[in-house]
Amino acid sequence: AEAPRAPRSVVSTSLSLSLSLTLPRPRRVMSVARALARPRGSVRCSRFGRNRSRGGLAAAAREPARSSAPRGRGGTDEDGVQPAARSVRARAYAPPETGVLRPHESFPEAKSRRERESAQVEARVVEVETLEALNEQLAAAGDSTLVVVEIESMEVCEASDTGEPLPEEFWRPTKEERMQPCGQLRHTLQRCARNCPDARFVSLDATSARGAEVAAALGVRKLPTLRFYRGGRLLWAHEGFTNSATELGQGVLYYGEGSADAVVTQLRDLADLDAFLARAEPGQLCVVDVSLTNDARCINMYPAVVSLAKAMRAKGAGQATFARLIGDRDESSREAMANLSVYAVPAFLFFRDGRKVGEYLGSSRADLLGKVLEMQGADGIFGSRMRT
Repeated sequence: AEAPRAPRSVVSTSLSLSLSLTLPRPRRVMSVARALARPRGSVRCSRFGRNRSRGGLAAAAREPARSSAPRGRGGTDEDGVQPAARSVRARAYAPPETGVLRPHESFPEAKSRRERESAQVEARVVEVETLEALNEQLAAAGDSTLVVVEIESMEVCEASDTGEPLPEEFWRPTKEERMQPCGQLRHTLQRCARNCPDARFVSLDATSARGAEVAAALGVRKLPTLRFYRGGRLLWAHEGFTNSATELGQGVLYYGEGSADAVVTQLRDLADLDAFLARAEPGQLCVVDVSLTNDARCINMYPAVVSLAKAMRAKGAGQATFARLIGDRDESSREAMANLSVYAVPAFLFFRDGRKVGEYLGSSRADLLGKVLEMQGADGIFGSRMRT
């Protein structure tokens, strides 16, 4: 006859004693013993602090989660459901196509919003396949509108030639992981297209043979490549995915004619400079950013100039005012740059009451901020505010 089986508790105890001879950690022994003593088909869910059947996240979301807030005092929302349980339920039942829900937004509203945003992106980003179609887009933009052209491939995602060790993305094992930086650049381009109505956006897919021929005709060496045009002329290009999303935003800000022009006056010649200095209040500091069209350091410094201009304007009257002169735009701008004796860029010239009182040559945002604060404090504006 078969010998009677020992109770489960006896088996667990003897097993834990035998494991204690080989496993030095008591916590691991207790974990094994508890797992064997637990009824079959149950799972420990630390998020909810109790044993639940294997029903997945949806089954766990059907029961309200514990909350540290007292009942009746913010522990539940208007539907009587605790916030923790609602967040888990949302993740369990949210349709994947709706994306991230905004506050007070239902799933149908989120889906409708995403569809509208996708339609806006499709209308703003023009896809071309031939060199003739690209030239038509450049001609339609005219002489003043910025055109951003992204040349990409669904098969290749290359790093930029920075002279530094290859980034981590280059050594990723799978193709999907290696293509991830290019996907992020594509999303950044879509956001820029949706939020920058003053520029045109064009996309060229170099995956096909026809697209590869167009990329070769343009002299593209790496994919993806960003190219900025105005008046049919190439202003600047960035090759490879390294820092491509940042370069895209800085390029649109630097070459575009959008909100930055409201806080940074654009100068074209000496007459514009004289008018800018004449509009300044007595004793007000005037900062003139002298740059070149395709200099990477000038492009990198311009967001700091815009941020400083916005901060100074928000402080009120008497603060510094900013202007920018691109010295190689045309013959008038070259003459103005030579008249100001600027031979290196980026250069920042400081004026007060129509006279030049200082300058900063360099591409350090921190040093520029320190110089502006130093020159601004020379007339006692910052000093008086700090004393009060």
